[in-house]
Amino acid sequence: MHELDAAERAAMDHRDGRGRLTIGTFQAVTTKLLPALIRALAEKNPHAAITMVETETPLPDLDTNDLCFFDSPPQPPDHGELIVADEHLLLAPRGVVPPGAVELNNLRDRPMVALPAICDQGRVELALTDAGVTLDIVFRTTDNHAITAMVEAGAGCAILPALSISPSAAISIHRIHPPLPYREIWVQWRGSLSPLAQHALKLAVLARPNLAAAAIEF
Repeated sequence: MHELDAAERAAMDHRDGRGRLTIGTFQAVTTKLLPALIRALAEKNPHAAITMVETETPLPDLDTNDLCFFDSPPQPPDHGELIVADEHLLLAPRGVVPPGAVELNNLRDRPMVALPAICDQGRVELALTDAGVTLDIVFRTTDNHAITAMVEAGAGCAILPALSISPSAAISIHRIHPPLPYREIWVQWRGSLSPLAQHALKLAVLARPNLAAAAIEF
C-alpha cells in the first residue's frame, strides 16, 4: 500500500509539473546531452526539483540517483538503455603525426595524457595491452579540457571518444587502425521509474540522433 501511495503521489506531482529527480552524469553527457534534456524537462515540469551530480566512478551510483548516465551497460538486475556509441580517436599536437589514420603499433611508448584508468579508459588501455601496445602515460586527469590543453602544449598525445573532443587549431585528430572498441553511453536505473524519470528517459532516447551528429566525423 505504501508503494502504491508513493506511485500515486508521483503521478499527481508529474501532472502538476512537480516531482523530484536526481541524475548522475559525466562530462560528455553534461555538455552534449543534459542542457537540452533539462530545458525540455523544465518546460513541462516547471516546479520539479531536478538535481544533477557529475562524478567519475568505477560503478554507477544507482542508490542515490534515479537515472545515471554511465559508459558501460547495466549489470542485472539493474536496467539500462543504450543512448549512443562513439569512436575513439587520437589527438596529437599539430604537426607531430602525419595526416590520416594512425596504426596502433605507432602508439607504442608514445607519451600520452589520459583519463583515469577506470570505466571506458580502462577498457581502452586493456585493448591496447592485448594488442601489445604499451603507453607512456605522462599525465592523468578527469578533465577532458585539461587533456586537450596538455596535447596543445605538446605534453603528449591522447585517445578520447569523439563526443569528448573539443576541436582546436593546435591539435590534429586521427582515426586509429584497427579501431578500438567504441565507448558506449548508457542511461541506467534500478527498480521502477517515477513519471518524471520516465519523461527524462524518453528525452534521452530521443536525443540519440543529435548526439550522433555532435560526434567528430571524418
